[in-house]
Amino acid sequence: MSYFPPREAPPGSPNPARGRPNSQERAHVAKFAKGDRVSQPTYGTGTITETDDSYTVIDFDEHGIRKFLSEKVTLTRSTQPAPPRATGRRKAAKSKA
Repeated sequence: MSYFPPREAPPGSPNPARGRPNSQERAHVAKFAKGDRVSQPTYGTGTITETDDSYTVIDFDEHGIRKFLSEKVTLTRSTQPAPPRATGRRKAAKSKA
């Protein structure tokens, strides 16, 4: 027997019966799509490469690719353009003569 009343989940928290985010949390994720430029407080600006209900993958300009839980990540839109990417060309191998 418990002496404390049952504790209710705070507003905006996932429904424990379903184990999935509620509609308010999904709306937070849905406002960004693949290719959108965003800013994250720790890593700076980047481009969203993948997003779904569970995860958001962002290719940051200075920190590379990072994967976040969609319901936990804090993002804002960025107007800063993406920097030019290296072409990835390699030097020609020297032949041994």
